[in-house]
Amino acid sequence: MPDARQVFSRHPALFSFLIIITFLSIAGSIGVAYGFHNLFREHPDDEYGVNRWHFIVFSTAFQIQVYATALMGLGYGVAFLLCAHEQSPDEKQPIQSASAMIWPVVTILSLPPIIANQIAILDACAEWNLRDALTLHGIGLVQSLCGLVVGLFVCYLALSLVKRTSETFRFSQIVVTTAISALLLLIVQFGPMLTPGIGFFVALAWCVLIYALFAVISWSARHWLLLSVAVVLLIATNLREFPHQFPTLDAYYASAEIRPKLPNSVAPDASASSNAQSPTLQKPVTYLDSWKRNYVEKVSDSSKPIFIVVAASGGGYRATYWTASVLDHIVDQKLPGLHDSIGLLTGASGGMVASAYYALRPDDTKKIQHLIDSDLIAANSGLRRYFQNAERDSLTAVIQQLMTGDSILPAYLFGTATDRGQILENQWPLLKSTFQHLMQPEPQSPWRPSLIFSPFLIDSGRALLMSNLDLSDVAHPNSRVVEFFKLFPVQDKFTIATAARMNASFPYISPTIKLPTEPSQRVVDAGYFDNDGVGTATSFLEREDVQEWLLNNARGVVLLRINAFAMDGTQDEECVKEEQPKTFEGSKTPWQQLRNFLTRLNGSVAWLTSPLEGAWAARNASSRSASQLHINALRQLYGERADGGGNFFADIEITNGTHSAMSWHLPGSELQDMERWLGPVCINPGAKKNRAELASLSKLWRESEISAKPLLSTIRDRRFPIHPRAESR
Repeated sequence: MPDARQVFSRHPALFSFLIIITFLSIAGSIGVAYGFHNLFREHPDDEYGVNRWHFIVFSTAFQIQVYATALMGLGYGVAFLLCAHEQSPDEKQPIQSASAMIWPVVTILSLPPIIANQIAILDACAEWNLRDALTLHGIGLVQSLCGLVVGLFVCYLALSLVKRTSETFRFSQIVVTTAISALLLLIVQFGPMLTPGIGFFVALAWCVLIYALFAVISWSARHWLLLSVAVVLLIATNLREFPHQFPTLDAYYASAEIRPKLPNSVAPDASASSNAQSPTLQKPVTYLDSWKRNYVEKVSDSSKPIFIVVAASGGGYRATYWTASVLDHIVDQKLPGLHDSIGLLTGASGGMVASAYYALRPDDTKKIQHLIDSDLIAANSGLRRYFQNAERDSLTAVIQQLMTGDSILPAYLFGTATDRGQILENQWPLLKSTFQHLMQPEPQSPWRPSLIFSPFLIDSGRALLMSNLDLSDVAHPNSRVVEFFKLFPVQDKFTIATAARMNASFPYISPTIKLPTEPSQRVVDAGYFDNDGVGTATSFLEREDVQEWLLNNARGVVLLRINAFAMDGTQDEECVKEEQPKTFEGSKTPWQQLRNFLTRLNGSVAWLTSPLEGAWAARNASSRSASQLHINALRQLYGERADGGGNFFADIEITNGTHSAMSWHLPGSELQDMERWLGPVCINPGAKKNRAELASLSKLWRESEISAKPLLSTIRDRRFPIHPRAESR
């Protein structure tokens, strides 16, 4: 029988892959920008995380170590059986002792995840004092060691079951190992304890079984197997035109005869414009009248209001909670009429989730953060909550649906009643209101600000505008946008949660679903078209009727940009506190040395990630430049038309420069870091800029309220290159 040295020498790629990918993932060196490292860490800053921190079974370190140990046991067991099969093809039972397999090889293979967990704790507790840091390390070590013991026991039971089953039924141990492992993986995969971190190990375990399958069969059989799998996938993915569907559009998916035709870029199609005068969509001027009427009733009837447009950028829950923090901060200022002046909210992805909560909040006293938190706790109640490692977590529910429904073959053959996009919608119960709820056709109806969602259509390269407003002049045939409710007049049934999900359809995490149009159109995240919402806001403010109304009925226009990512070199900074001593190169702390080490690890794969990172950086720079041009165009446009000159329009930008990840999973510590960038604690340039912008808004409001004149120049003048359209005017 093969010894450990022979097993490792025959399958070095398998063990290198398992050890390296597991170590780097747990240590936090992979996918940091997308929050991948947070899936393997305990987050004691979360409210219910504190209550369960000292419990071993529900700790993340314990769970991760159990599955990491089981993975190493599976990898070594499979490699051992493959080597034995190569040496003695007729030997069906090479494993004679389960304990000899586990000790010491599997035990040693399971130590790197424990070390990686200690590195992750060291990185996470950089701001803790020495006593708390040592306590944290001690607790994490105990949890990992307990997970190691349980994982080894699971491996022992599994190997004993393999040995007993093989002896009873005279099957080869490699066949029995594959069958039992696949059964256990299915139990975990379809169980309620599945989290994204555990799902990562389940996916690696499936890779090990596939590796074993390809190692056993002959070269010719491998080619036929690959060809068969490719043919089955090709047929399955094309058997149904719409394997996933948007809610409330069932009739359009079922019948091709009533599907609307997408207007081309030259002339409008008659079938597409047949509902262009839908009476349930508000005309912008009618909506502005109701906005002013609400302001006069609630604030003042003696002065003209200032119209505020909020443009919130995308970025998962990083953008959601940053937008919520900024809007809550503005409401907390208690400046008369300030939050009542917010009349329009637009943007992308997670930022629009918070904007929608702001528009639909029950009353002005409810904080947006608290509303979102309450919905997430309610949506994730039950057994799932005990295995989540963060309170603000929608990723676990999405990954569970991905691994139990959306990624398996029957989903494509027969369709699914629920996909991971609908699971994400269910995380936001307050947004289950329809767009009809935003409309105020009668003066006595409660007033709510308007929303404009703008998901992107891949096939035609257009933005799909979804709003309670009639945006006909914006969505004209020669533009690169089209109105959703002109194609599908379902305003009274279509929920804002579905629109928010469509607006945040990041590939792989959310399914790319086709609209039932002729031709069909794939819908993805709004960030592909307008990630900060400035382009959509500009399109609305450039309308002739909107311009005329604002210039005659308002004192000014403020564009409030809430960006989850800074683009001026201040992003991904730590909060520097005034009382912190300066650290010099010769006296770096262990945490800084660790972070530099992890940075060097990331740099080892820079050759692979540089093209994607370069494309992402170029996209962000292009988006930033386009936004600056849009803002300058608005300044020139309203400056030419208003008696107050260029002071009629002002823009304010609040940016988040923290290390917060872009994910539907947000630890409490990252939320606290974001909130510091709005308070007086941080002395970073980006945090100081945010405080200056908010102070400018307050000063602008107080002086404007006192003077009742057009918008004063209390915000510094931002000069951008002249937009071609503005220059031509």
